[in-house]
Amino acid sequence: MTRVMVVTLERPHMYFDVDGTLVRPFKSFEEESEATDTDFIIINNTMMKVNLKVIEDLKMCRTRGHTVVVWSQGGSSWACTVVQALNLEEFVDIVIAKPSWYVDDKTPGTILDDSRYYDGNF
Repeated sequence: MTRVMVVTLERPHMYFDVDGTLVRPFKSFEEESEATDTDFIIINNTMMKVNLKVIEDLKMCRTRGHTVVVWSQGGSSWACTVVQALNLEEFVDIVIAKPSWYVDDKTPGTILDDSRYYDGNF
Protein backbone atom coordinates (compact mmCIF):
# COMPACT_ATOMS: atom_id res chain seq x y z
CA MET A 1 0.00 0.00 0.00
CA THR A 2 1.36 3.42 -0.97
CA ARG A 3 1.22 6.16 1.62
CA VAL A 4 0.15 9.62 0.52
CA MET A 5 0.88 12.78 2.46
CA VAL A 6 -2.08 15.15 2.47
CA VAL A 7 -1.25 18.86 2.22
CA THR A 8 -4.07 21.34 2.77
CA LEU A 9 -4.46 24.82 1.38
CA GLU A 10 -2.95 27.79 3.23
CA ARG A 11 -6.18 29.06 4.77
CA PRO A 12 -7.74 28.99 8.24
CA HIS A 13 -8.67 25.53 9.49
CA MET A 14 -11.76 24.90 11.59
CA TYR A 15 -12.08 21.66 13.54
CA PHE A 16 -15.51 20.35 14.55
CA ASP A 17 -16.03 17.47 16.98
CA VAL A 18 -18.89 15.04 16.35
CA ASP A 19 -20.23 13.70 19.66
CA GLY A 20 -21.50 16.41 21.97
CA THR A 21 -20.88 19.13 19.39
CA LEU A 22 -22.55 18.27 16.06
CA VAL A 23 -24.82 15.57 17.51
CA ARG A 24 -25.57 13.81 20.76
CA PRO A 25 -27.86 10.93 21.71
CA PHE A 26 -31.48 11.95 22.22
CA LYS A 27 -32.58 11.62 25.85
CA SER A 28 -36.32 12.39 26.17
CA PHE A 29 -39.05 14.44 24.57
CA GLU A 30 -39.61 16.28 27.87
CA GLU A 31 -35.98 17.42 27.90
CA GLU A 32 -36.28 18.70 24.35
CA SER A 33 -39.73 20.34 24.59
CA GLU A 34 -38.27 23.86 24.75
CA ALA A 35 -35.53 23.34 22.18
CA THR A 36 -35.82 25.73 19.25
CA ASP A 37 -32.47 25.36 17.49
CA THR A 38 -32.25 21.58 17.27
CA ASP A 39 -33.48 18.80 15.08
CA PHE A 40 -33.28 15.03 15.28
CA ILE A 41 -31.89 12.35 13.01
CA ILE A 42 -31.58 8.56 13.16
CA ILE A 43 -28.00 7.31 12.80
CA ASN A 44 -27.30 3.57 13.12
CA ASN A 45 -30.74 3.03 14.69
CA THR A 46 -30.09 5.68 17.36
CA MET A 47 -32.02 8.92 17.57
CA MET A 48 -29.54 11.78 17.72
CA LYS A 49 -30.12 15.42 18.59
CA VAL A 50 -28.57 17.73 15.97
CA ASN A 51 -27.04 21.04 16.95
CA LEU A 52 -28.31 23.25 14.14
CA LYS A 53 -26.35 26.28 15.34
CA VAL A 54 -23.03 24.46 15.07
CA ILE A 55 -24.07 22.96 11.71
CA GLU A 56 -24.73 26.49 10.42
CA ASP A 57 -21.37 27.64 11.83
CA LEU A 58 -19.67 24.76 10.01
CA LYS A 59 -21.36 25.67 6.72
CA MET A 60 -20.52 29.36 7.17
CA CYS A 61 -16.85 28.55 7.80
CA ARG A 62 -16.63 26.52 4.61
CA THR A 63 -18.49 29.19 2.63
CA ARG A 64 -15.95 31.76 3.88
CA GLY A 65 -13.12 29.61 2.54
CA HIS A 66 -11.94 27.83 5.68
CA THR A 67 -10.74 24.24 5.54
CA VAL A 68 -13.29 22.29 7.60
CA VAL A 69 -12.11 19.23 9.51
CA VAL A 70 -14.53 16.95 11.35
CA TRP A 71 -13.19 14.55 13.95
CA SER A 72 -14.45 12.08 16.51
CA GLN A 73 -13.09 10.12 19.42
CA GLY A 74 -15.19 7.33 17.91
CA GLY A 75 -12.90 7.30 14.89
CA SER A 76 -12.93 8.57 11.35
CA SER A 77 -15.50 5.98 10.23
CA TRP A 78 -18.04 7.25 12.80
CA ALA A 79 -17.25 10.87 11.95
CA CYS A 80 -17.80 10.10 8.25
CA THR A 81 -21.11 8.36 9.02
CA VAL A 82 -22.35 11.46 10.87
CA VAL A 83 -21.16 13.86 8.13
CA GLN A 84 -23.02 11.79 5.53
CA ALA A 85 -26.17 11.45 7.67
CA LEU A 86 -26.24 15.24 8.07
CA ASN A 87 -25.59 15.75 4.32
CA LEU A 88 -22.51 17.86 5.03
CA GLU A 89 -20.14 16.30 2.48
CA GLU A 90 -19.93 19.47 0.36
CA PHE A 91 -18.93 21.52 3.44
CA VAL A 92 -16.35 19.15 4.95
CA ASP A 93 -12.83 18.88 3.57
CA ILE A 94 -11.28 16.32 5.92
CA VAL A 95 -12.62 13.65 8.30
CA ILE A 96 -10.25 12.22 10.91
CA ALA A 97 -10.17 10.45 14.26
CA LYS A 98 -9.78 12.85 17.17
CA PRO A 99 -6.11 13.18 18.07
CA SER A 100 -5.06 11.17 21.11
CA TRP A 101 -2.24 13.61 21.75
CA TYR A 102 -0.22 16.18 19.91
CA VAL A 103 3.36 17.36 19.98
CA ASP A 104 3.91 21.12 19.95
CA ASP A 105 6.01 23.73 21.70
CA LYS A 106 2.80 25.41 22.94
CA THR A 107 0.07 24.30 25.33
CA PRO A 108 -3.54 24.09 24.08
CA GLY A 109 -4.42 27.26 25.98
CA THR A 110 -1.82 29.27 24.10
CA ILE A 111 -2.92 27.93 20.73
CA LEU A 112 -6.68 28.36 21.22
CA ASP A 113 -8.25 30.58 23.85
CA ASP A 114 -11.59 29.89 25.56
CA SER A 115 -13.49 32.01 23.02
CA ARG A 116 -12.93 29.20 20.52
CA TYR A 117 -14.33 26.51 22.79
CA TYR A 118 -17.89 25.19 22.45
CA ASP A 119 -19.20 23.66 25.66
CA GLY A 120 -21.59 21.23 23.96
CA ASN A 121 -24.77 22.44 25.69
CA PHE A 122 -27.60 22.03 23.23
